[in-house]
Amino acid sequence: MNKESNGTENNIGDYWDSRAAADRPISWMGHPYISKSFNEKVYGSSSSKWGAGLFEVLKKKYLQKGGSFKRAIAVACGNGRKEMQLVKEGMIDHIKMYELATSRIEEGRAMAKRMGIQNKVEFVYGNAFEMEKEKEKYDLVIWLNAIHHMMDTPAAVQWSSDMLLKGGFFVMDDYVGPNRFQWPRIVMQYCNKARAKFPDSIFKRSEQFSRKRHRVMRVVDQNMVSGVDPSEAADSARILEAISYIFPKREEFLYSSGVSTLALNDISSRILDERYKHFIDHTIQLDQDLAGKGHIGFASVIAVK
Repeated sequence: MNKESNGTENNIGDYWDSRAAADRPISWMGHPYISKSFNEKVYGSSSSKWGAGLFEVLKKKYLQKGGSFKRAIAVACGNGRKEMQLVKEGMIDHIKMYELATSRIEEGRAMAKRMGIQNKVEFVYGNAFEMEKEKEKYDLVIWLNAIHHMMDTPAAVQWSSDMLLKGGFFVMDDYVGPNRFQWPRIVMQYCNKARAKFPDSIFKRSEQFSRKRHRVMRVVDQNMVSGVDPSEAADSARILEAISYIFPKREEFLYSSGVSTLALNDISSRILDERYKHFIDHTIQLDQDLAGKGHIGFASVIAVK
């Protein structure tokens, strides 16, 4: 496995520490209507929480009634909020979570205490690939918006398989598109087609939103992406291929071409009102039409070892 240098790990941790301290607007995944729409279309779920539908499928289809995962592990977990919700709901008995940003770990530990599950959650600062040597130890490995930050994604998938007991589960929900977000032309065309439908007021400065948004989106400079966060989509394009090779027994949900995140992410805080629903619907339809043609930017997977 290609291991990250200490310098790179420190840079990644510092970046996410600074992100934790920043005042971040709502993302497309945090928008309740967008989340609800994807949950309904992809998983048949009515939840308005992003990704909740995936775990409903996992629970109803793959977990024995009343059962739970005894030992789980997650890497690059941030504050672990989503993972800890599974503990709170009784799907996981105990989880170990690795993270490089100390501020996110502190935030997660405080959250676990508030949730009353601190005895079931273990946060660890460090490189899981170096620190977790014992194989076949866990019955669940979770990657939630995290595996695309790995510098060698096939190695991360293989490590996940090594960690799992026979019959254990690999669960992922993440960006799986082009490295460093170098989107193909057709994805950008669909993105700008979607943004063209929104009223001008969405993109202008206002008393509530001081920053102007550009209606037309362009592919970001890959050097800028890596310069801000060395781990950002460094090897994302190989994720699905690696999973298909290492986990033949799997269920894939190839739910987005990337159009939704490109078209909606920077304006999500501005389109919470119900009058924007039909614009959002139009964007998601364009997104899923393109995904149906084989342009995949986001996917989730439930795989069994």
